[in-house]
Amino acid sequence: MSRRRKSTEPGGSLRDTLVEAAAALIAKKGPQGFSLREVARRAHVSEAAPYWHFTDREALLVALADGTVDAIATDHAPHTLQEKGFIRNENSIFSTWGRDGEGLYEKAHAGLPLVQHSLLLMLHYYKGGKISLEKIAEKMSHALADCFQIKGRGYIREGHYADLVIVDLNASTKVSKENILYKCAWSPLEGFEFPAAITHTFVNGNLVYGNNEWNESTKGKRLKFER
Repeated sequence: MSRRRKSTEPGGSLRDTLVEAAAALIAKKGPQGFSLREVARRAHVSEAAPYWHFTDREALLVALADGTVDAIATDHAPHTLQEKGFIRNENSIFSTWGRDGEGLYEKAHAGLPLVQHSLLLMLHYYKGGKISLEKIAEKMSHALADCFQIKGRGYIREGHYADLVIVDLNASTKVSKENILYKCAWSPLEGFEFPAAITHTFVNGNLVYGNNEWNESTKGKRLKFER
């Protein structure tokens, strides 16, 4: 077990250490996939240490949005509920199964299914005044294209591929098992209602999703790089 640094006083470097730990977790799990407890574990400090600088997880996200994080993305870890140590009961409530609850966090498979709701998560924080729409576009699109030097992607520009998402900021989206698109058939966000809705998605200029209808007749294209 790694030894934890003392955190009885708010040292000058503690805030930066916590921000770096949170950034690493977001890079792995996405913006909704971490807690202040996990940040403390990764930073090897006490679980109380983050509260010297951040009142809650949202306050830490604000600090990350100021430029500390280069890009916001999420992997997709579609583990089954059983692999996470849970089952869904007859009332669609998650409960632990078949294993001792002690140490369950350490035994569960890492990662969460989040990619379907990653943009909606950021729009939730936009509605809460945590981040601007311009910053969302920068961190979730521009920065990724720049980082990996992807040709013709990541910007709305003449000559670029039209990879676009249209959202309705006056609508809402409530996550339920009926509208989850993951093959693992669950989401940690079930029951949560986002203050926005994705209405259309274009890939390479082709409408692939519009008002709950899919068009899979046109496939994607291989990415090209300028390296």
